[in-house]
Amino acid sequence: MNVTLTPSLEKFIEQKVEQGAYASADEVIAASLAMMRVGENEAWKAEAREKIAEGLESARAGRVHTQEEAAVWMAEKKAAWRERGGVK
Repeated sequence: MNVTLTPSLEKFIEQKVEQGAYASADEVIAASLAMMRVGENEAWKAEAREKIAEGLESARAGRVHTQEEAAVWMAEKKAAWRERGGVK
């Protein structure tokens, strides 16, 4: 894979290698992508925690559904997902 970088990014990578922080430009890119992956994972976790907190608050407030209602809702969601091209 070939990637075109802006001059400022090239300079940044070169500086990191020159400073001895990384042995090569490939290492700088690999480390950067690893940090991006971690950041995305942390963002996903934060969003999940927020949704869990919302669900718990709803339950505490008495906004709950029966098992049967939840099953109908899930079946409707699954059918809509399949209609949009989800895995069958």
